[in-house]
Amino acid sequence: MSSLPSFPRLRSEVSIVPFFSSAKEETYLVLLPDGRSLQTTRRLYELITHLDGSRSVEEIARILSGMWNCSIRPTDVQDWIDRHLVPHDLMVPVPVLPPPGSSPPAKSPSTKGIMLIPSRLALPLTRRLRLLFHPLFSLPLLWASALCHGLMYLDLLSGTGLGLFSSIPPSLYLIGYLVTFLSVLFHEFGHLSACQYFDCPHGEIRLGFYLLFPVFYANVSPAWRLQRKERVVVDLAGMYFQLLMTVPVALLFHLTREPVWLLIFLELDAMILFSLNPFLRFDGYWLCSDLLGVPNLRSRSQLLMKILWSRLLTRTSLPPTPLLEINPGARLGLALYAIGSYLFGGLILFFFCRVLPTRVQTLPAEAKKLIEDGLADWSQGNATGMLLRLVQLLFVCVMLLGAGRMLAQAVPTVAKAARALLRRTGGLPRKHPPLF
Repeated sequence: MSSLPSFPRLRSEVSIVPFFSSAKEETYLVLLPDGRSLQTTRRLYELITHLDGSRSVEEIARILSGMWNCSIRPTDVQDWIDRHLVPHDLMVPVPVLPPPGSSPPAKSPSTKGIMLIPSRLALPLTRRLRLLFHPLFSLPLLWASALCHGLMYLDLLSGTGLGLFSSIPPSLYLIGYLVTFLSVLFHEFGHLSACQYFDCPHGEIRLGFYLLFPVFYANVSPAWRLQRKERVVVDLAGMYFQLLMTVPVALLFHLTREPVWLLIFLELDAMILFSLNPFLRFDGYWLCSDLLGVPNLRSRSQLLMKILWSRLLTRTSLPPTPLLEINPGARLGLALYAIGSYLFGGLILFFFCRVLPTRVQTLPAEAKKLIEDGLADWSQGNATGMLLRLVQLLFVCVMLLGAGRMLAQAVPTVAKAARALLRRTGGLPRKHPPLF
């Protein structure tokens, strides 16, 4: 049993709002001050609403028994609090002195990464940029982007634009890198501005690391309280802002015929398509989650496949879980997502086994050559060339760092899976002997 007072009380900074999903029964969202959000059922919500510190466990049990027309014991209430609320630090505990030498609390998920732009600095800009989501602005801008895309790709298909890439000087490549960097930052402001459009608070912009990539990400955790169609707009907002950037880039290309603008245009489109990937935790993942109305999309799709696997192969049915009590359309979409994620995982595994080792082996030699070329540019007084080599060297170093990070994470996972397989096949003793 947890250390709780006789009159249990929920933390005052915790709030509960309705959650709009594809669940068959009404669900709610528990919002924590550190940015976490937890989905809960109606019954657990009704329990939480009575944890105000003025009622004892016995009184709460009597109230719930009358509401649910069944016998609820005080031990049941205490067990639900211990199992569902205490592990997430939702309850006010009995004040106790910390033991000597105790470690500080772990950081919450919202503090991961490096803070770039605090919410208080982003707020004045997002309040102005939210006007871009009004139909009077968004519809004409989307039509303008579609027209620019048609003209640019007609130019490419005609063959007149392909021959321009060989004539890009190093100084223009630096401009391309800078515009691409700004577009990614503008992408994150799109998510924050969409929250502002729906009168929803937002957090900060941070720099983190995901797989092999350094990534910007916006803290839009409060958006979970929005309706599903509003969350979809927040998901698409970053790509929408990058589409807006393609309009001036296309105009600059047609006015100047400088190939760097064509290169930037194609890079923007490539980043938008990459963001739509639903199997990595980019915008496409959250978009798919909100379209289906299924939070924790990856873990629930794996749970669904586990249940289907058990029914098809072992002819046994696992106990029902409320996490999968969703409408038939969402369940079908979840099954298709699970199949697609396994296929995508196979492609990623093939890439890691066949392509990545060779690429990583060439990175040290590539870094050495970039350093030598940069020193040669410095001796010749070519500051632009030296700066370009430094940017390329930074990218190579990031790739090496990401590969090392993935290897450090993969080795323990593979070792753990191998030990579990050996235990199942009898190659290793179990951690605990079976009970008779």
